[in-house]
Amino acid sequence: MNKAILLLSWIMTCTCLLKAQVPSYQCSLTNDSLLNATVYEFDIYLNNTSATTFELGNFQAGIVLNSVILNGGTLNAEILPGSSELNSNQQPAAVVFSASDNCLKIAPKSPPSFNGGTLIPSGGAGSRICRLRLTNTLPFGPAKPNLAFNFSVFPYNTVVSAFDRTTQLNVNITLAASHLVAGLNNPLMNVPVAAYAVSGSGAYCQGSPGIAVSLSNSESEIRYQLKKNGSGDGGEVTGTGNPLTWPDRTAGFYIVTARRAGTYLTNIMSGDATITADDPTLGGSITGGTTIFLGSSTDTLRIEDQFGTILSWQKQVDGSGFTDIPATIGLTSYQEMPASPGVWEYRATVKNGSCQQEYAVPAIVVVSAVPLTRSWTGTIDEKWNKAGNWSPTGVPGMSDDVIIPATAANMPVVRVQGLYCNEVLVKSGASLTIIPGIVLTVNGSIILE
Repeated sequence: MNKAILLLSWIMTCTCLLKAQVPSYQCSLTNDSLLNATVYEFDIYLNNTSATTFELGNFQAGIVLNSVILNGGTLNAEILPGSSELNSNQQPAAVVFSASDNCLKIAPKSPPSFNGGTLIPSGGAGSRICRLRLTNTLPFGPAKPNLAFNFSVFPYNTVVSAFDRTTQLNVNITLAASHLVAGLNNPLMNVPVAAYAVSGSGAYCQGSPGIAVSLSNSESEIRYQLKKNGSGDGGEVTGTGNPLTWPDRTAGFYIVTARRAGTYLTNIMSGDATITADDPTLGGSITGGTTIFLGSSTDTLRIEDQFGTILSWQKQVDGSGFTDIPATIGLTSYQEMPASPGVWEYRATVKNGSCQQEYAVPAIVVVSAVPLTRSWTGTIDEKWNKAGNWSPTGVPGMSDDVIIPATAANMPVVRVQGLYCNEVLVKSGASLTIIPGIVLTVNGSIILE
């Protein structure tokens, strides 16, 4: 160590006062890692930040640390063999830790002559001076290392020198502002990673964004990884001291792992989340439409081609609006005696899991009071199944005769299934249109004048 101090004195006294052609630089502590409870390592890098050739003259460093991490143990420091990228004649020879000074002291070698030093590259990380390993006889204490370069002569100062390309002299270019520790994880030593609860189990409808997985809390500086079916789902998330949420997760089995950055410390969060995807609801359709007289029962109405749970059946008369039919949950068929004449429509409400409900295509039951002769007026529009388009008012039933005059405001069009009548008389100049694929059941004759 006395030799190192003499070398430092030599460097200091050879500083050139002339206008020098020397580089600027950045010296960094980086890539630190707590490998286990008693071993901590980090790198020292040197990078040329100028356009001037940087030929290293010499390097020494004093690095102080937080003594709390010693935790009553004895610290040993060493340079990992083969870790230095400097020329062999400039690679640091030794490092010692002074407990009384709380300082790591890296001694220099005798400086080479001009053109014999390491050329420090610009860009990227630069050249690695060395990697240091600190081994404690006890587990490191629960604190941060807080490594920092020291620039005062005592307990030991950091010095960087370079060869002036003009004078060929070995010049001290040390600048405190060029020494950085921002690349360190600076981890909290040997503090376990707390386990918080994972939640978010549930179902979503296939095709929608999915649902959220949450963690009940998080620790600052802890890196959390959501995993789906055993593989990482997105990148790590740094804790904030608050709950964390991963939105829009699709079907799978989820857990969360965590690690304290720069350490060997990991944990698996408690609990998990299982997310499933429900197939979309299919409403299907209702069969069994017919025409009946008041006082008769409908045919058996059945739901077909649906997918999901039947929440209820619904009905409406003459377009008055659908209402739920009590006690019909889960029924796949339904039958009743309508309470009044009119056009009755029956449908079912279907819902599968988390998907939105759908309605079955309704069946139409036409209920006639007594057989009548109804004359088409077309007062409202062209729809056959609208009661107000007939005189007397009401959609024709199975036994009703129908007259379609040429004087009607609109000519009738049959657009829906399940409509009936007895006989049809189409007056000269009038027309009746039945949409292809639609059936109008006529029990009697169709007469065209």
